[in-house]
Amino acid sequence: MVSANDAQAVPPLRREIMTFLSRQTGPDADLASAELVIGELLSNAVAHSPERARVSLRWDGEHPVLTVADVGRRAGARSVDGAPALPADLPADLLADGGRGLYIAEQLSRTLKVQARAGGSVVSATLNLRRRPDRPGHDAVEAPAGPAAASTGTAPARPDQLRATS
Repeated sequence: MVSANDAQAVPPLRREIMTFLSRQTGPDADLASAELVIGELLSNAVAHSPERARVSLRWDGEHPVLTVADVGRRAGARSVDGAPALPADLPADLLADGGRGLYIAEQLSRTLKVQARAGGSVVSATLNLRRRPDRPGHDAVEAPAGPAAASTGTAPARPDQLRATS
């Protein structure tokens, strides 16, 4: 879990996810783009969730999928079919300080899905990475993180797993 307004939890969790991904991918992987996507989604969760957000990384297909599910709604979001939605486009004011996170994530991901649901939203980014041939397997990874997990730097249980405890 990532707690609202706990921006200090983002860098350690982002590094832990990136360490896991770098172990799974080859030398030609675009880890910089993946790190930008991860950072944007984690930062959005901290900034816009009124309480906490659940972070998970699944790699049970060709590409890893990072999912961030929060428990809050973004004020002023557009409505699609009566459900609140999050914009994944540039802000109207191109000089605005914020409002580009989902746009950046969408541009750098294979796919970006934003789902509004009662009590919050779920954002899933399929990262543009492929697993090294010597790293077969299907991983479902939960990355709960909060102040305690971020400060302890919990090491993965196995090299092909990412796990943090709260």
